Amino acid sequence: MKKNVLTILTLVLLSMLSVIGSGVSASTPKLYIDPVTSTADVGASFSINIKIADVSDLFTWGTRLQWNSTLLNVTKVTEGPFLKGRPLGTSMIRKINNTGGYVDLSVTILGDIQGIDGSGVLATVEFKAKAMGETELEFYEPRLINHFLFHITPFDVVSGYFINSPTAHDIAVIGLNTNTTLVQAGETVSIEVIVLNQGAFLETFNLTAYYTSTQIANRTGISLDSGQNTTQTFVWNTAGLEQGNYTISAVASFVPKEIDIADNTKKVYVIIPWHDVAVTEIKASTQSVNAGEVISINVTVENRGQFNENFNVKVFYDSTQISEKAVTLIPGQRSISTFDWDTTGVAQGEYLIKATAEGLPNDINTADNTKTISFTEAITINVQQQGLPIELIIGAAVAVVIIVALVLFFFLRRRG
Repeated sequence: MKKNVLTILTLVLLSMLSVIGSGVSASTPKLYIDPVTSTADVGASFSINIKIADVSDLFTWGTRLQWNSTLLNVTKVTEGPFLKGRPLGTSMIRKINNTGGYVDLSVTILGDIQGIDGSGVLATVEFKAKAMGETELEFYEPRLINHFLFHITPFDVVSGYFINSPTAHDIAVIGLNTNTTLVQAGETVSIEVIVLNQGAFLETFNLTAYYTSTQIANRTGISLDSGQNTTQTFVWNTAGLEQGNYTISAVASFVPKEIDIADNTKKVYVIIPWHDVAVTEIKASTQSVNAGEVISINVTVENRGQFNENFNVKVFYDSTQISEKAVTLIPGQRSISTFDWDTTGVAQGEYLIKATAEGLPNDINTADNTKTISFTEAITINVQQQGLPIELIIGAAVAVVIIVALVLFFFLRRRG
């Protein structure tokens, strides 16, 4: 008896510790249906996911999901990945009752192990639409249980909704235009948004314009009757913004029981142009020459900006300039310039060859304006001192022989 009491007290203590631990969590667990609103033509199928968010130590879950049986049938139920992957697996119980309009679901982890933390998909339910209408996809008596077999409380529950009635709720952004797609920083852009009420009811909603994820402006309390549209104009001031590509989006807030939220957002793109040229490659025709020979150096440059550009390309060995050429490129264009390096008078040694793109104001990335053939890339230039011509060596040898012969001749003659 004492042993049983001790066991119970231990479980209670562990449960309290679990609750205390979970109490520090920033979020309350949530059981919900995704997507919140579904639609399908009669005879067509659709799926919903039963999801959990921000749960700790989930070991077992269960619920009844119910709906209007005259509108829908469940055709398939599969377990989601959230609790799977445990050493002994899981056990799922499902009972489909299309006549009554419900499915009973329960999943538990097998084995005496810790539950799962986090967020994910618990199950996927596939339906087939039988008739026109609308119905709630409602959780009934949902439960979440930890591995101590205590209920996890509290948790939020968000049921889903199905509607394929012609009397549906639906707001759509059908147009998004800007007065320009290319703007200089500091200028303003006019953004025109057209919203249509595609549903059958008077709807009130908010409309927000963004550049990337930053809000430009927000209009609240816009009302449209069925079939009506409105044109809203926003002004975007680009002062202080860096050059680059910007996504302009218009987002209409969801209305209750909306059947199609995919068309509540529309996007276009605006460019604040920039100057950017780059030296992308440098190649030498050889790695070793004799002094006085000529090396060809090919330099590839690219216009990575949004303007036509005129600039100079210079080539150096170490810090000494070899030559320079003027280059003109349209946006996105590449070109290869060839430079000839006459090594006459260059001392023996190894030299770094460097190419630079210069003379471009407001280049946003000057780091790519220079490229060097480095020693580590084994593309070094080794200039060797040239030896004497063989003809000169032979002539000198002949001259020495003649001089020696003459000296010997005169020497012998004096002795005789």
